[in-house]
Amino acid sequence: MRTYLSAPSGLSGVIVAAFLLAVVPAVAAQDGSDHWCELHGEGKDGLCGRALLAEAYFEQLGRLPEAAGEATEGVEDTDITHCLLDIEVNPVTEIVSGSNTLSITSRIDGLTAITLDLRDNMTVSNVTIGGASMGFTRPGHQVTITLDRSYNTGESFQVKIDYSGTPQNLSWGSFDFGQHAGTAVVASLSEPWYAHTWWPCKEDIHDKFTMDTWVTVPNWMIVASNGALQGTDTLTGSRKRFRWRESYPISVYLVSVAMTNYTKWTEWYNHAGGSMPVEFYIYPEELASVQPLLVDVVTMIETLSAPTTFGEYPFINEKYGIAQFEWCCGMEHQTITSQGSFPERRTVHELAHSWWGNNLTCKSWHDIWLNEGFARYAEALWYERRPGGSYAAYLQHLQEYRPSSNGQYGTVYRYDISTPDLIFSSTYSYNKGAWVLHMLRHVLGDTTFFNVLASYRQMYTGGAADTDEFAAVVAAVSGRPIDWFFNQWVYANGAPYYRFGWETEQIGTQHWARVCVEQYQTSYPNFKMPIDITVTGGGTPVTHVVEQQADTQWYLLPASGAVTRVQFDKDTWILRGAGTAVSYIEGPPKLLATSPAPGTVFDPAPEITAIELWFSEPISYTAGDFSVTGSVSGPQAFSVNWDAASYKITLSLAAPLAADQVWTVQVAGTLTSSAGAKALDGELVSGFPSGDGVPGGNAVFSFTLGQSPPPCSDPFADADGDGDVDQADFGAFQRCLTGDGDPQETFDGVGCRCFDHDDDWDVDEIELSLMLACMSGPGIMADEACDDQWTLLADEFDAGTSAGNWTVFASSADYTADFAFDYSTRGIPSAPNSTGGTTIGLHLTVNNNDSTPETAAVSLFPSGRTFSGNYTLAFDMWMNYAGTGNGVGTTEMMNAGINAADTQVIWPSNPGNGVFMAVTGDGDDTIDYRCDVGSTLLAPSSGAYAAGTQSTARDNTDPYYQSLFPSPPFETQGSPGKQWVRVEIAQNAGTVTWKLNGTPIVNLTGAAYTAGNVMLGYMDLFSSISVPPEDTFIIYDNVTVTASAP
Repeated sequence: MRTYLSAPSGLSGVIVAAFLLAVVPAVAAQDGSDHWCELHGEGKDGLCGRALLAEAYFEQLGRLPEAAGEATEGVEDTDITHCLLDIEVNPVTEIVSGSNTLSITSRIDGLTAITLDLRDNMTVSNVTIGGASMGFTRPGHQVTITLDRSYNTGESFQVKIDYSGTPQNLSWGSFDFGQHAGTAVVASLSEPWYAHTWWPCKEDIHDKFTMDTWVTVPNWMIVASNGALQGTDTLTGSRKRFRWRESYPISVYLVSVAMTNYTKWTEWYNHAGGSMPVEFYIYPEELASVQPLLVDVVTMIETLSAPTTFGEYPFINEKYGIAQFEWCCGMEHQTITSQGSFPERRTVHELAHSWWGNNLTCKSWHDIWLNEGFARYAEALWYERRPGGSYAAYLQHLQEYRPSSNGQYGTVYRYDISTPDLIFSSTYSYNKGAWVLHMLRHVLGDTTFFNVLASYRQMYTGGAADTDEFAAVVAAVSGRPIDWFFNQWVYANGAPYYRFGWETEQIGTQHWARVCVEQYQTSYPNFKMPIDITVTGGGTPVTHVVEQQADTQWYLLPASGAVTRVQFDKDTWILRGAGTAVSYIEGPPKLLATSPAPGTVFDPAPEITAIELWFSEPISYTAGDFSVTGSVSGPQAFSVNWDAASYKITLSLAAPLAADQVWTVQVAGTLTSSAGAKALDGELVSGFPSGDGVPGGNAVFSFTLGQSPPPCSDPFADADGDGDVDQADFGAFQRCLTGDGDPQETFDGVGCRCFDHDDDWDVDEIELSLMLACMSGPGIMADEACDDQWTLLADEFDAGTSAGNWTVFASSADYTADFAFDYSTRGIPSAPNSTGGTTIGLHLTVNNNDSTPETAAVSLFPSGRTFSGNYTLAFDMWMNYAGTGNGVGTTEMMNAGINAADTQVIWPSNPGNGVFMAVTGDGDDTIDYRCDVGSTLLAPSSGAYAAGTQSTARDNTDPYYQSLFPSPPFETQGSPGKQWVRVEIAQNAGTVTWKLNGTPIVNLTGAAYTAGNVMLGYMDLFSSISVPPEDTFIIYDNVTVTASAP
């Protein structure tokens, strides 16, 4: 039976009211339908949500959040690392007695007291540290303990609390003494904050710890709990003790005990590393009816553990289990789900929490959708990916749990968490949360979406994350801004309502569907979403994805024949209120094609006497709506001719266009359609037809006659090259600023092309915002992204100050990183890209400097940097080794990469996010060339290696490498050691390439990691030490990261 939190009363009401007066300017009166604290329009960090949290804390724990009674420490001041809970449960007297021994580390200096949570009806008989009794008090539902001394940051101690009592059974059964078929059954369900009803603990969702749970019961009982069973002990008095150990970090609300006369059986999940038990604890009288309902559990684990779904089951070294209990539903206790019923969707839902909720826990109850929405979504994935599953079954399940599109106060992010029912909203935390993931899958595409899940899990495994942190992973992996999606679907409420109309059109030989889409909800702002529009023409349906966020937008979609049907979001990728078909509304004209085509380079230059422009419909225009401008010759005269049959404008030039320059054609947004008088939708966003769906926008394109324009001056913003970006530079920029929709200005394709960062062949407000951000004032050095258009990072190590610009991580203390090393002292010539013959570089060694042989690695990252988009990491590299190589301790590897999370040393023993390339200097390994994507070493069969897919594609003996590094000059044929080699690792449009001396080594398509830091490293995968050790090292010099725009 569920119990509910009451409204504030008595002392709690006074204190919470005082808290509200302090932090909330005003609250709405209670009217019986809405909660007493109004949430509409409040941001995710709003005061109202915190006030309601305070109410819940005080009602349940007797304290406000982070105000621990008489103790001086806050909830974040201590870190519980382990608990030994040793209790006896008497099912007759309903008394729990025993102790909890907590291992605690201080996170502050001067910690003298700690506060734990325990319901005030439970008796504490003694508290000890090291066997000595400590003083304690009982403020509210707590135990405040005076420590034996003051503890500073990082110091640890153990506290043992002896206690007993009859647990209060709160919420959905926090500790329930029940019966099945006349037999006692005892089980816990602590979520969200009721663990303190039955054991002394710290009710903090994201302070995780390991756990030993020892439970003594009558010997006819079997106890199921978290982790792996370490053993059972026969005790006097017909008692038995079960000793369970959870070795993976666990959150307090996931700690579970369940006990009765279970019938237990075990199945096995077979995985790459062996087999894991799958244990079932079921009432004996229900065994025959329940066992068939659980027949697919192992298959469920296999399905969700697939690398392209969630990845391996997180608690693979322990178990997965299901224990029956008396509550109606299910609870995802870590490694031992509790279930009162066994429908298929519930069973897979609770299993999915192993990944989302248990291994990776939401950081606060506001973010519960990261647990429950993910698990609800996993139900649908099971129906899609199980044996015999389908997308139709996936979609049907989501439709069955489709939330209402109404609900003025309903958000996925739970602002009001004052009661369990408000936290665990089936409509919003579960169902809409699942739909958020469903929609995100479509926004990102399948590959990126599941890469996001893998990266999210990898980054926060064993820990906790909140919504913003999940959104940050989405942005990093996808390489694009995503806050708009979370703001409208997670933090805000409502849903879009759509109307759409269409008509068929034939222009020349090409068939088209004219489509208009309108958003018409009145209670919520417009939603930005990609929408599937499926056009059937000539009997063939083709789905186009359009982006819509304006009130009304128009699209012109090609078809293979006369259009007979248009379907709006036919696969239901959007949680929408409606998608109603209406009559088509006339829209703006679009540009369909041009001659010459945009971006064409004619060399040698032909004679061009006319420009041709094809439109989507009849237009109204004047000659002033068009311009043709040369980067050298300036504006050109022409006459305008209209061909009504083909919707074509011809600009007949007064003279042929002159060569050796860029010519720019502009069609102004003032041009309109003849029928509806709507302005041209002209922006050339992604080819033809033009436009972003909204009337008004110039069409601007350029082509080159003769030689291509000279490269952009370097730097792009510092036009006068004086090292700053100031008014003088802005003056040069200003003449290029065309604005949006102003046909009188021109675009100089040579001088101004360098300022055009979005490649739309004009310089407008986008480039203006970049220029203004770069202005530093006279004489002040500009930010490097502004000072140099192409170079985002450069370090020649010559100045002797580089050490302060890099962050170093190492696997052991046996390494060196010398940022100002004169490599000429080792007889090494100046690097090929050094200026003036300088010989200062970065010198790295590992496993060279002490008497203990070990495998080792060192990784270096530019401090505080993140790179994304299209960019290249490049550097000069010299790998040295003792003797002639192929000897003891001589085989070490360059290890460099991009898109890395710069928080650790990265090598095969400690893989990280990113793409990493490694090569041996002397070729004495079975894998001399390697590419690691995260924790995965790519095999030759992956097709990523330029050498091929044969077994030798990573070995220096392969002919590909033998010809690349011949001997001489290279000492070991096929290996790059003892010579300068130029290394490039580049990312371009989702493809990562690795080149040595300009020759491809790896071509990796569909990169999983698209943003992060760059890394330079050195590693020794063999423990032997070379002789002499100082001869084995690596030199890096002239490191750059370059990109096409800042």
